[in-house]
Amino acid sequence: MKVYNIIVLLASLFLFTLCNSKKKEVLAEYSKETTVTDTIKNGEELKRIELSEDQFITAGIELGSFERKKLKSVIKSNGYLEVPPQKRAFVSTFIGGVVKSLNVIQGKFVKKGQTLAELEHPDFTRIQEEFLKTKDNMAFLENEYERQKELYKENVSAGKVFQQAEANYKAEKSRLASLKDQLNKLNISITNLNNGIIASSVSVKSPIDGFITEINVNIGSFAQPAFQLFEIVDNSHLHVQLNVFEKDWYKVRPEQKVLFTLPSGSERKIEGHVFSVGKTINPQSRALPVHAEIVGNTDLVPGIYVHGLIDVGESQVNALPDDAILKLGDSDYIFILVEEKRNEKGKVYIFDMEEVKTGISELGYTEVVPVQSLDNKLIVKKGAYYLYAKMKQGEGE
Repeated sequence: MKVYNIIVLLASLFLFTLCNSKKKEVLAEYSKETTVTDTIKNGEELKRIELSEDQFITAGIELGSFERKKLKSVIKSNGYLEVPPQKRAFVSTFIGGVVKSLNVIQGKFVKKGQTLAELEHPDFTRIQEEFLKTKDNMAFLENEYERQKELYKENVSAGKVFQQAEANYKAEKSRLASLKDQLNKLNISITNLNNGIIASSVSVKSPIDGFITEINVNIGSFAQPAFQLFEIVDNSHLHVQLNVFEKDWYKVRPEQKVLFTLPSGSERKIEGHVFSVGKTINPQSRALPVHAEIVGNTDLVPGIYVHGLIDVGESQVNALPDDAILKLGDSDYIFILVEEKRNEKGKVYIFDMEEVKTGISELGYTEVVPVQSLDNKLIVKKGAYYLYAKMKQGEGE
């Protein structure tokens, strides 16, 4: 009985060892069909994948080379929205004063001539009083000048007396003009003043139509002369300043169409056209400023960062179908056939994944520029994502 048990035990061990050996052989055979290896090329680690002939056929992989395509060429650029100097106003006061009232808030739309704030100061009253006094005095000096002029013509009065009367009249006339100019700058009505109405405060008015973007004073604060009290921006003439790198500057011309997108994740697209091209390259950024006008009214505001695509016409480029290009993060890749060999089971295809730079995209094709020379190797034009999936599967195994 003991001998029988020993024989059964030995038979079981033999069968277990045989089955385990067969399992290893099956796994080895599968790994021969799809393998992923790391290779070193120009100091960089690359991913390489091998496919059997059956896998190659099943995946429907198509090989080929670059195609010469006439694609619409665009220049990628970045920039920001701005308004021309004529549509931006910094409001200040000619003579300082205490802020009596504020009539606007930030973001409010104002019309040209609308009152933004009221200022008070004793100098405002003094200038008005001087104007009235000078005006009355000039009337007397004008009469005296005309009288001495007639006497001088009739040789009744000495020339010296006439010249003094003329000098006094002209000096007072100039002083009156200066005071009138000051009153106009302070927005004080000359008509009201001539009617005996002296203003106790002066109005700070908007010089343009636009939106209030900055308010730098409060009620009770002292507004210094030439200090920026308000900023007003007219958004109806927004345009974009784009920075075009020097390698592309010669392609840009006025009237070329531009498509703008916002980097905030919005799918909104804004159209425009180039109206001015700079003549000097910025030495720091090595870029040329290009100004483009936005077509139509928008609710955008100055300072927004934008991406721009400038349409510079069609050009002949090396292109591949979009399906041949893998977009992984910020980089683009293609697969190339590096070797085709045979083993005991048939053909084996070996592929490398190569980084490329992409450009124009149109009608299912994209411009492709290899980072390194491909040495006229065949490119995977169909089935790139299958190879990538197999490569990741192989890594997992």
